[in-house]
Amino acid sequence: MDTGIKKLDKLFSEHGVLTDSGTNGFQSVTALRNADPKMLTMKLPYCMYQRVMALKSGQILHYHHFYLKYRQARLASYLITPDGKIVEQVDYQRDSKSVQACKKIAGYLTEAYSSHRQLAA
Repeated sequence: MDTGIKKLDKLFSEHGVLTDSGTNGFQSVTALRNADPKMLTMKLPYCMYQRVMALKSGQILHYHHFYLKYRQARLASYLITPDGKIVEQVDYQRDSKSVQACKKIAGYLTEAYSSHRQLAA
């Protein structure tokens, strides 16, 4: 992976990209449904909270969150459909390198979820 930030690239090479629910210290993935009680304790951005609450019964969105341990800061959060479409994205870092890295990560996530779905089918 080439995000433009060496420490971030190292984290991706060590941990990869999760597509199933779980956490590894660098990223966490949580499957969310409408009116899921987990949402109250997750501190979701308001735009993402609205998207999840607007889901129809039976629909799922994955909340994918990245955290930079070396900076002790959040990097980005994404709401992704099971087929890999990013519905909502929040970038927490404002510097240009991080914003560019978040755009590249969004592309990698789309590819990872799409290929994961094809393997499952």
